[in-house]
Amino acid sequence: MEGTRRKFAERAVFLALSAALAAGAWAVTERSAYPVTEPYQFPVQPGTPEWVELAEAGLARNACRMPAGLAEQMTSEALLETALDYPYVTDMLAFSDPAQGFWSNANYNDALTELVTRPDAAAVVERAFSQIPPLTEITDTETMVRWYKLSAFSQGLANPPEA
Repeated sequence: MEGTRRKFAERAVFLALSAALAAGAWAVTERSAYPVTEPYQFPVQPGTPEWVELAEAGLARNACRMPAGLAEQMTSEALLETALDYPYVTDMLAFSDPAQGFWSNANYNDALTELVTRPDAAAVVERAFSQIPPLTEITDTETMVRWYKLSAFSQGLANPPEA
């Protein structure tokens, strides 16, 4: 009889541990693959005294690098907002071809470099684009600049560079 109780106790412990292991595995897999949901705030911004000093020394672009590994942890939405806030993002608007400007910017904009690898990148850009009015209805400069940036992002994603 004692052997039967021991086997029952062993089975009960085994089942309890198995259940705990399964619950733990479920909890881990249910977590977001990209835990960072907020856009990165660049520590140095154009127009600040720190920016002027860095620009004069030719180091401003280096100050716009994101911490290593951060972009890979960000949601696509957070990457998009970070890429739009990148201090040199408007450089892409200097190109006659918006797609070419987009891909040029992707060479040094860490958030954009990661965003273009995401399968949902185009959908995220289009969703953000759909939240602003058509260009003919925009009356403020900030929204107009966002429209042009998103337009370039959309065109760039639709026209990847030839390999």
